[in-house]
Amino acid sequence: MDQQFKPSPPPGEELSLPMQLDTTLGATFLGFACTCILYGITSLQTWMYFNYNFKDDRTLRGSVFFLWILDTLHMLFLTLTMYRYVVTDFGNIPAIVKPTWSLVAMIVVVLISNLVVRAIFGMRILRLSGGRWIIPACVVNILSVFVLGDGTYFAVEGLRVDNMVQVHHYSWSFYAGFGAEVAADAIITISQCLLLVQMRTGLERTDSIISLMMKYSINTGLLTSICAILVLVTYSAQPTNFIYFAFYFVYSKLYVNSLLATLNARRSRMMQCALERSQAPASSVMNIEFKAGELVATNQTQVLTTFIELGTRSVGSTVTYDEY
Repeated sequence: MDQQFKPSPPPGEELSLPMQLDTTLGATFLGFACTCILYGITSLQTWMYFNYNFKDDRTLRGSVFFLWILDTLHMLFLTLTMYRYVVTDFGNIPAIVKPTWSLVAMIVVVLISNLVVRAIFGMRILRLSGGRWIIPACVVNILSVFVLGDGTYFAVEGLRVDNMVQVHHYSWSFYAGFGAEVAADAIITISQCLLLVQMRTGLERTDSIISLMMKYSINTGLLTSICAILVLVTYSAQPTNFIYFAFYFVYSKLYVNSLLATLNARRSRMMQCALERSQAPASSVMNIEFKAGELVATNQTQVLTTFIELGTRSVGSTVTYDEY
């Protein structure tokens, strides 16, 4: 089959460039393949989260399960979309360039999922700051609600058009939504890093754990931001191709996985802290407490107890990372 085709747009709509299978169905297929892999990782991380039996409150545990349900729905709608494009309507050019209900449903699911993830990160900012950094947390939530409304508008309008070209009449909505998402991600990452920097005590063991937390925050925030920027760049540079769809499919999965990776990383941090505590000399132990946003270090003997309540709990001399 010829690799290049040009659909016949309705009157008044002209495609400036011919569309190619490699940059339309080919791009979406590659994005779909990557999304399938990431969904497997999401499911594994969800299983690990509940298997580790963290003593998180019911709200957080319920949110994690709800996110997995949304991620499964996202995978279902995406599969239906791809089946429609590459099987049912294969070779039917007008059908290929027309948005489907499953594609719109997938976008709405992604918007809800990202809203929940950002709400959890917003709560973490509040807990890290002891409730003092309420403005950044509120800004993140406001931006998230804006993204939900803006994205829903863009998706619904997409159902009314005859082909993907007409969707570009609403590009302002697309740019505004993704701009708000990048801004929210930046606020989350910067806020967490600044709060963690303030918690440094000068003690090597404690600071090493805080540095590890900062790396997780930067890496997860940077990864999602880069993917969001790639969506914007590819949409702006090649609006008649579907390359931006490939990045968008992956972007939705990165958000959930970044949260789950942060939650599950508490187990390794807990084991590292317990190992260092067991190796600490009895004559030079410290008790580190973090309460109401302040670290307090006091000299003690016989027992090393590390309280870094970044939304964590600890009982006796057992360090348990429960909520960070």
